[in-house]
Amino acid sequence: GDQMDLGGRSSGSVSLPRRKGAAGNQRAIVANSVSNVPAGCGAGAIGPRLAAAFVRAARSLLDRHRLAQQQARSLARELTRLLSKLVPTLLSRPQIGPITAARLVITAGDNVERMGTEARFAKLVGAAPLPASSGKTSRHRLNRGGDRQANSALHMIAVGRMKSHAPTRAYVERRSAEHKTKKDILRCLKRYIAREVFRDLTTDLGALDKL
Repeated sequence: GDQMDLGGRSSGSVSLPRRKGAAGNQRAIVANSVSNVPAGCGAGAIGPRLAAAFVRAARSLLDRHRLAQQQARSLARELTRLLSKLVPTLLSRPQIGPITAARLVITAGDNVERMGTEARFAKLVGAAPLPASSGKTSRHRLNRGGDRQANSALHMIAVGRMKSHAPTRAYVERRSAEHKTKKDILRCLKRYIAREVFRDLTTDLGALDKL
């Protein structure tokens, strides 16, 4: 933690390490406040000033947080407006919001040559199952390869649907009754969503090519 000498320095100042960014600015507020304490004052005099400085710093951070939230909401609305024209079918799917849709569109745009078939797209986004059989047991495991941003988007969609999408919840219950593990169920869901996303991107982006 930071070391502060509140005993009896002749200057009555407190030394705080310099930091960059917003946190550094707040530390500067605290340091400037307590450095103005007259020489000879002890910890009792510094306490109220230090507390007031921390209150001002907290209020400043709260204002910054609120501003950042407002900016994030504004950007999300603008992104939704743009994507609703570019990929309306994709954006209409459950649990696919502007951020996940944008990640998938970027991946598709950067890898047009791999959008020829649904199987190639699944491999691109890391949703193609990998064999993991052993002996008489036949099974598959999650693919850790592919575009990780797109794979993360598929994961977010799958987890969201497992929580609030009725057909997906019913599927999870049925597969769980078949003694499938959560990882196996998630792998199957991501593969299904990848197939769905490929069809939607092909439809939406294909429509743009005809304009």
